[in-house]
Amino acid sequence: MTQCTYDDMIFKLPVSAYELSLWSKLLHNCMFSYAENIERGSSIIFAVFKKEKLCYALELSEGKIMQAKAVSNQSIPQEDMKKIRAWYQKYFTSLS
Repeated sequence: MTQCTYDDMIFKLPVSAYELSLWSKLLHNCMFSYAENIERGSSIIFAVFKKEKLCYALELSEGKIMQAKAVSNQSIPQEDMKKIRAWYQKYFTSLS
C-alpha cells in the first residue's frame, strides 16, 4: 500500500526518487536528501495531502515521528498535528 486516507488527509509514500524530489521542491524542504535513508530502511517519508494539495512531509524513524513540517519547514497547525498523531497511533504503534 502506498497511500491511505485518514480523516481529511491522504498519506502517501513516494513511489520514485523523482516523486520525492518533486515533493521536496513543492514544499521547499530537504526531504529529497533522505532518499538514501529510505533506501536503507532507516527512515520512511510520507507526504500529506489535503483536498489534493501537498501540505506536509513526515519522517518516521526509530518507531516515532521524527519530523513533521509544512511548507518551508514551518510548523504544522496544531489541529492537523492531532490528526497526524492519531493516524500514526492507528497505523504504526502496533508495529513498534
